[in-house]
Amino acid sequence: MATALLVSVLLCFALTVAAEDPKAQTAETFKEESFTESTSRTTLDIAERKCYSGWVQRDSRFFLFVNRPLKWIDAERYCQTSEANLVSIHSPEEYAFIQKLIKDQTGTDTEAWIGGTDGAENMQWFWSDGSRFFYYDWAKGEPDNYLGIESCIKINFQDENLWNDEPCWIPHPFVCGTRPVGPC
Repeated sequence: MATALLVSVLLCFALTVAAEDPKAQTAETFKEESFTESTSRTTLDIAERKCYSGWVQRDSRFFLFVNRPLKWIDAERYCQTSEANLVSIHSPEEYAFIQKLIKDQTGTDTEAWIGGTDGAENMQWFWSDGSRFFYYDWAKGEPDNYLGIESCIKINFQDENLWNDEPCWIPHPFVCGTRPVGPC
């Protein structure tokens, strides 16, 4: 009888703690939104990412192209389940690498979300991973915030395959990336 009572109390305690854990709720909410490509693991350190299917390493960062159109915020949440963000880009070489990653998987210069947004203040661009926004490759006349509703960045825009600001609710494939190491 005492053993059954102890097991019941421990089970109740475990369920209470799990219910209060915001990460557990976030992961559960994420699963409920039918993101079938996500993993049951919600945290991956760098050593684990090396073995995680689909991730590609370049220098100290890891990248994943997801050929599944999502709104910008849903794409960001998807990346966060792997302790990453929508990718930040810090050099022409890094941009060329990301473009090649996409083309290798799709055969085309597919438009895709990256982690840039000016959602907090118009034309004040920042990366969702918190790194400095100092490199950009805008198409001619961009960013233009057309109709005052373009707050997210997609790449491979038009024939030049450059950057464009676009409404965040339009679904696009996307690129996840781990945070840069160092001062950027």
